[in-house]
Amino acid sequence: MTQKYTGKKNWLVELIGEKVAISFLDGKKMTGKIIDVTAYDIILVNKKIENPIVILKHSVKYVYKLSDKQED
Repeated sequence: MTQKYTGKKNWLVELIGEKVAISFLDGKKMTGKIIDVTAYDIILVNKKIENPIVILKHSVKYVYKLSDKQED
C-alpha cells in the first residue's frame, strides 16, 4: 500500500519539546525549548525568562536542534 502525499511537512513541529538555538535576522541568538509552533510563531521557554516567549517566524534566520549536553 502506498502512502498518500499530504503536502509539505512542518519540520518545526517535530522539534516541539526539544532544545534549540534560534538565530535572528539581526544576528542575535536565543536558546530554549520549543513548546508550540503556529503558522506564524514559535513559542519558546528559556531558563532566563519565566514566561513563554513568542517569536515571529519572519524574524528568524535559522533554527537548529541542540544536543542534550548543551546549556540554555
